[in-house]
Parts: sequence; C-alpha cells; structure tokens
Amino acid sequence: MTFTSWVVGRRDSIRPLWRYYYPNTRALIFVVDSTDNDGINRAKDELQRMMYEEELKDAVLLVFANKQDLPNAMKTSEVADQLDLQSVRDRRWFVQSCCATTGGGVLEGLDWLNRTLCPGKCEGSRPGGSTSFQNSFKSSQYPALPSSQ
Repeated sequence: MTFTSWVVGRRDSIRPLWRYYYPNTRALIFVVDSTDNDGINRAKDELQRMMYEEELKDAVLLVFANKQDLPNAMKTSEVADQLDLQSVRDRRWFVQSCCATTGGGVLEGLDWLNRTLCPGKCEGSRPGGSTSFQNSFKSSQYPALPSSQ
C-alpha cells in the first residue's frame, strides 16, 4: 500500500484551504500535542468540524498523541476522552502515542492504518497483512501551502 500525505498548517488563514485536500481521502491523520491541555479543546473543535465534511465521511481516523516523551503528556485514553472520540460511531478510529523527535509510535500508527484500510493482503505486505514501512512517502502533486511563521 502506498500512502500519499500532506502536512497542512493549522493557522486560521490556512484552514479554508484544507477542503481542497479532502476529495478521495480514505484516512485522516490528526496530530495533537499531548502536553497542551488548552489546545486540545481547539483540536477537538477542528476535528469535529472535519468529521462532518461530506468528503471525509468514509475516512478512518488515526490520531497521533504526540510528545509522549514528556512527563506531563496526556495518555492516549485521556486524548480520546478530550477529543470525545467515544461519540464517534460512524467510522473506525485509533489513538496512537508517539514522539515526533524519535519517531517512536509512528510506524505502529501507520501499521494500524494499513491494516484498517487493507484488511486482507495488500501489495507490499508481509505475511499477516502488515506492511513494512520505511521513509518512502511520496510527495504530493498538490501545491504546497504557505508555511507557518
């Protein structure tokens, strides 16, 4: 299985552009700062808005709970509670702990995504349906969004 991913900024001025990336989306990867107790409420609001988008109605949801290496990080169950994921009944979702600085947890989350999107044997899969992920993400043909400053 091949993943094509886009990193879209979270600035308010960029959010209206997100919808151009929605067509044919099969999965949504949402990254939250597990140490930001105030920001998690903003993240919840934004995630709920996206969940109601018609073009994302069939997309599965993978939430990366980032900064798990820090002592004040919320556990994945707390992140799920804060994002009110228990109320999401119309799609599959999973919260994976991760640490962006070390890469810890990222492959496990992508493996869940692969198994969820391709429950049988997929191209490039190992026996048992699990894909061996490496740094092989394809860049998007879509124009780059302005970077945060």
